[in-house]
Amino acid sequence: MIDLILCIIIIIIVIILILFIANKTLNDSGFESDAKYTVSCKWRRWGCCNDQLTPKLDIFGSNCRGF
Repeated sequence: MIDLILCIIIIIIVIILILFIANKTLNDSGFESDAKYTVSCKWRRWGCCNDQLTPKLDIFGSNCRGF
């Protein structure tokens, strides 16, 4: 019984280490670190201001410059 519990604990530790190493190599490869966030007015509720960067906070765009 103790051998079974010990084997299960070792397997869990190995799985955790594999996941940790895989996550570390994924982050170091540059997939997420080099990704640039681009603003898309398509997915904004009221679109973007005239600068095409700042999302409108209301239907009138009262947070935009030159409102």
